[in-house]
Amino acid sequence: MAEDNGALLKRLFYPGAEVNLEFVDEKNLFKNYDTLVEDLEKEYLVLQAPADRDKYLQLEEGRELTLWCEADWEKLAYVTSVFVIENRPGTVPLLVCCKPQRFERSSLRRYTRYEVDLGCVCTADSISTSGRVTDISLGGCCVELELVSRDSEFGTEDASSELTMGLNFHTVITIPDQPELVFIGQAARIFSADEGKPGLALEIREISSENKEVLKNYLFQLQLMS
Repeated sequence: MAEDNGALLKRLFYPGAEVNLEFVDEKNLFKNYDTLVEDLEKEYLVLQAPADRDKYLQLEEGRELTLWCEADWEKLAYVTSVFVIENRPGTVPLLVCCKPQRFERSSLRRYTRYEVDLGCVCTADSISTSGRVTDISLGGCCVELELVSRDSEFGTEDASSELTMGLNFHTVITIPDQPELVFIGQAARIFSADEGKPGLALEIREISSENKEVLKNYLFQLQLMS
């Protein structure tokens, strides 16, 4: 069994492999970032520190991380937990973690998506966007935008050209008969929606425990109705 675990480690955590990491910060906010494996050492797993708003994160020793990594050869994803042992400084700072000891298998698609029609408002810096959420999951949503504007001294200006991948949007989604759903979503993809309107695929990067429960409850209702 130990040999199987060692072989799986090498197949999943080779240098350059993509990994998604999740953790809960001191404010009880769920954070979600993509990063790369730097090295798999004899005793440790070394990850590149994820970046947020062009700034590398420094996670304190003892922080528990949940890691998701895809195994394309099996069409599966593997989930495991590790703890941060050390931060190594450098041009790209590194997170030295304990080696994963146990893995759980999951679907390659981590979160089931549901088609919806919900109003939303997304803001990033001086940009304000309104639109409709067309599908949603525990990991994010797709938004077809009705208006992309920027306030200026001359009035409201169209700012569609300023939509770029990597932008973080403060996102507020209106769900009937439930509290508003609020989170920080990062633009993972920009696409052309119906009638040439711009669209955003947002990945949830930061969400409070209360809002995560709102999202879970809503998705559970959608599952019951599907």
